Amino acid sequence: MKYYYPIDIDAAMSVYTGPLTNSHFANDQNIKFAMSGINSGDELRFAFGGSLLSNCAVVYVSSGSGTLTIKRHSSPTTVASQAVSVGWNVITYNIVASSYWNIEFTSSSGLTISEAYIGRIFEFPHNWSLGNTYRHVSGVDSGGEMSGGGEITNKRHGAVWERVFEWQGFSKDHKEEFKLFDLAVDQTRAKFLWFDDTNYHWVKQTQGMTSTQESYCGYNLSSGLREQLF
Repeated sequence: MKYYYPIDIDAAMSVYTGPLTNSHFANDQNIKFAMSGINSGDELRFAFGGSLLSNCAVVYVSSGSGTLTIKRHSSPTTVASQAVSVGWNVITYNIVASSYWNIEFTSSSGLTISEAYIGRIFEFPHNWSLGNTYRHVSGVDSGGEMSGGGEITNKRHGAVWERVFEWQGFSKDHKEEFKLFDLAVDQTRAKFLWFDDTNYHWVKQTQGMTSTQESYCGYNLSSGLREQLF
């Protein structure tokens, strides 16, 4: 089980080499709308307020295929390159720090990108405890009753799931790593990618990290996730 999360959701993204169509859709926390007009050699740049550690880049491809090259520093140096296709794509590399990161597109064949971010991986040291909760939440608003007794409702979207996890026996180091993730996504603000060891899920936290010290070097943690439609 892993979280692939953005290291800075307020990063300044710009077109380093273009032109690209609707480039802002590549980093808007929404996979409904896509950046297009991608040609070989085009690049996006992410500028952070300081040097931040990263070991992955996450990209959602809505159509087409191509190759992505991840670069760091103001004079871009390649750290990884990988072919991508429709769906979620995670490009991993050795953890390294930089204030600037670029994503270059090559071998593009009808490639459109709905989301891209420079990220970091939190890998859980063990599975969650039994007793975690799971439920579906429908996007239905109740508008009250009409004079004849009928109820007024409005359906905004289909059902999405919510989960609450608990873990026991986290070491202090693992707790601190989870805290870095929790702060990077502003607890419940930013969306990120959850890999459940089988599938990827586009999610957001429903609550920030709660930590209870159970022993000198052991901590119990809890956190909640909500499925995101876009």
